[in-house]
Amino acid sequence: MWTPRQKGFAIGRMYYVSPKANNSECFYLRLLLTAVKGATSFEALRTVNNQLKPTFKKACIALGLLTDDNEWHQCLGEAGLMATGHQLRVLFVTILIDCSPTHPRQLWNNHKHSLCDDLRHTL
Repeated sequence: MWTPRQKGFAIGRMYYVSPKANNSECFYLRLLLTAVKGATSFEALRTVNNQLKPTFKKACIALGLLTDDNEWHQCLGEAGLMATGHQLRVLFVTILIDCSPTHPRQLWNNHKHSLCDDLRHTL
């Protein structure tokens, strides 16, 4: 719950929050709290260029606080030239779990053919 400070100025403590899936919005909220100056509400934190974003993550993306997924697209593209489908799927899962890509669905859509190229034979 957002409550205004009652008296004076104080520096509080912000605890670490992991960017993993179950805490992701808390992570993005914490990121916004460190970047947005003078916010007076949660809505103010999610507002970028006078446009209210639906989630804290989308606000972070709009502010440029998160990197793009080009690194992961390049990684999967290069690995797709020499790795098997199974190896690519293991790599994809590792990227999802450990690297927190910004747009995981887009990553899947761009590389699903090479990720699944051996499934027809396997099935």
